[in-house]
This record gives sequence, C-alpha cells and structure tokens, in this order.
Amino acid sequence: MDRVCKEAEKEYESLHHIERRAHLHHRIDEAVAAAAVFTARHYDVKAIVALTTSGNSAQWLSRADCSVPIYALSPDVIARRKLTLHRNVFPFPILQQNRSRDQIFHDIESVLLGSTLVVAGDEVLVTFGEPFGTLGGTNSMKIVKIGVPQS
Repeated sequence: MDRVCKEAEKEYESLHHIERRAHLHHRIDEAVAAAAVFTARHYDVKAIVALTTSGNSAQWLSRADCSVPIYALSPDVIARRKLTLHRNVFPFPILQQNRSRDQIFHDIESVLLGSTLVVAGDEVLVTFGEPFGTLGGTNSMKIVKIGVPQS
C-alpha cells in the first residue's frame, strides 16, 4: 500500500506542476503566493511566513502544495482559527496595527525563535502587504535571515 500511495503522489505532483505553469493569476495576493512557492521550491528556505490579516495569502500558499511549513501570523483570531484547517499552515498571533516595519519583523523573529521553529541563521520567506495592517494588501515578499538585523 505504501508503494502505491507514493507512486500516486508522484503522478499528482507532476500533473500539479504542469497545471500550475499554465495558470494565469488575476489577483496580486495569488501572484505573490505563487512566486513565494516557486522561490521556496528553488531556494533553501526553512519556512514561508505569511503576514496576513484576513488569512487569504496563507490560503493561497496552502493551495499550492508548498514543500515547507507555512506560518501564518495574523492579529485576527477568527482568521487564525480558519487557517488551522488548511494543509501545512500553522497560525500564530501578531500585532500589526500602528507598528513599524522593523517592529513587525522583530516580532516575526521572536515568534519563530520562541516557538523553536527556526534557529538563528535560517532563512525564511515572508509575504506581506504594505502598508502593514491593511486588509487584502499582500503585495510583497522578502527573504529574511533570522537573527540578522533587517535593512
């Protein structure tokens, strides 16, 4: 049974990649999520961090069968609860309103290091929207080295 399942998963993965290559994105957050997944598959990051208010960007990442864990950081408790139902998504609380970019990135590191999800020196890919704390604004991604001051 193990062999059959592994072969079925290989077939699914190859078909999934072919299907994704031809997909046209109609939303910015969907396009950023696709770029993040592509980058995670081709660059050695330990995780993707989705800084999200509504949870939509983490949902897009989950749909793409990402090979690394997705840590969804959201101030909205309802969004975090919904995200527990998505494959490979692990939600955490974070404050975003009236916070500077540096404060938010420091909090991201604190959450990841405090939960022992990464260690200093690991690289993670962060998706976020600017201005911070606004609904439906995921429009950026950045690779962050944990424990190194951000510029």
